[in-house]
Amino acid sequence: MQEESSAEKVIYRAEDVKRYFHVRVRRGRTRFFQTRKWLRAVDGVSFELKASRTLAIVGESGCGKSTLARVLLRLIEPTGGRLYFRGTDICALSANDLRLAREHVQMIFQDPYSSLHPRRTVANIIAEPWHVHPQLAPANFKERIVELLDQVGLSEDYMQAYPGRLSGGERQRISIARALAMKPEILILDEPVSALDVSIQAQIIRLIMELQKKLGIAYVFISHDLPLVRLVADEIAVMYMGRFVEMGRAEEIFAHPRHPYTQLLLSSSPERVDLERPGGASEPTSPFDLPRGCRFQPRCPKAQAICGETEPGLEVGRSGGQLCACHFAG
Repeated sequence: MQEESSAEKVIYRAEDVKRYFHVRVRRGRTRFFQTRKWLRAVDGVSFELKASRTLAIVGESGCGKSTLARVLLRLIEPTGGRLYFRGTDICALSANDLRLAREHVQMIFQDPYSSLHPRRTVANIIAEPWHVHPQLAPANFKERIVELLDQVGLSEDYMQAYPGRLSGGERQRISIARALAMKPEILILDEPVSALDVSIQAQIIRLIMELQKKLGIAYVFISHDLPLVRLVADEIAVMYMGRFVEMGRAEEIFAHPRHPYTQLLLSSSPERVDLERPGGASEPTSPFDLPRGCRFQPRCPKAQAICGETEPGLEVGRSGGQLCACHFAG
């Protein structure tokens, strides 16, 4: 984690970002009885990302984390809200200007097996961004590729290898090298180690942390693994059913979680098995039929009448600390 500095600058900002999908939902056991419903995958998310720091977005599967990651790069167009990179509204950019803006924001995908072209050599994969952005191409391709391989812990011998002959950890290192070829200011990491063996996960996380320290890259780190997040994050945003329910400094959230959902996540973590698991339903409600009021109230042990009537907004508690969206936050 990076030490706080008065010189920190916000380089990326999301304001009330939404992404809705109009999807077919089957009724009963036959495909002929279907209806269309709105899926609010991301529903009013706002945050700021500071230079050289890591914002972790955590939550259960299906909460909207990966959709948000793709919206941040406009790989999926937002339904509403604004996205700003260094003050520039990237939602208003033309296709050509957006392509240029993506030089500064790159993404590492969850599955290293499907994110690399199987019929291209490692050298061609790493050099691919320079064909899309020729203004960033180095004078000597080979020399720069060797340098990038060295940065991710691989030797020059990998240049002519094909992805099919590499392990999952090696493939993910190649993905990181390809992203670094653009000299980005921000990396969006969508569950970057969840598809890897535990022993390899530790190596990739160590590499990611070393690269941030050396290159000063800001990370948006998406994960459901809280012990892992504790290692890498400076700030945490806890996401539930398309919305952030708690935000703050990582050490504050781990030491004093305020939202019942954050407490539930921590009680489910291998590091916190000694804690009593909060009561309430264990499974989330359907994303197609969100409850009135607070979205977490069907599972919440603190729920009262107001929770079923009014949805709380993110607010600072009476004693300060992290933002929390709960009528009865601790």
